[in-house]
Amino acid sequence: GGAWVQEINDHDAKPRPDGDARGEKGGRLADYLEHPELYEAVPGIADIRVELEKLPRGKRGIYSPQKRTLRFAEDTFKNKSMSDIMHEVQHAVQNEQKLAAGGSRKLAYAALVSDAYEAVKDTPEFQSLQTKEERLHYLEEAAAKQAGAPDIETAATNGYVNLGGEKMARQTAKRWYYTKDQREKTWPDVAGNVLDKSVESQRIVETLERIGYTEDEIKSFMKNLEG
Repeated sequence: GGAWVQEINDHDAKPRPDGDARGEKGGRLADYLEHPELYEAVPGIADIRVELEKLPRGKRGIYSPQKRTLRFAEDTFKNKSMSDIMHEVQHAVQNEQKLAAGGSRKLAYAALVSDAYEAVKDTPEFQSLQTKEERLHYLEEAAAKQAGAPDIETAATNGYVNLGGEKMARQTAKRWYYTKDQREKTWPDVAGNVLDKSVESQRIVETLERIGYTEDEIKSFMKNLEG
């Protein structure tokens, strides 16, 4: 079971292309998005920080729960890219209301490798491996096999897209223009898995320690994982 979640009608939400009209590259969410129904339903969400900047290739928006900040490509509001806007706003709502969070392919990778370690650690084949690189490669192959995927990259991608928080954000992006009648006729598909970032980070550190990685190597690995 899980908590009931109210779906807020985004149909009348409107981006403000000029933000706070001062030409700045950041401000409050309410400066960039007109959405009184959301701000009434989720106290504090109107004050979430928005930053407009050049993002990594392929990224249209990023939400940072640690900084309570929404980062968007510079032309997002000018282009009225509501699907991109509402996808990331939904991640902010999840954080504010302690709902199932989104994640990343790297987080899914960490969980898959740790699960694979627990499954194979006592097998003669795994124990016969001589180097940490061989052990990690073995775990990646075992993780992909357990997930029914051809390789670890595909397995991690599938794990990411099936996170409950990501499914909820995609549904928000898809349904933002729905009328009240359309919402009542079609239920959003938001059932999915949940990964706790702090738990999975600790698990992958322990897994890497056990297969022979040094403290410095693990720090470098984790920096890449969290980047």
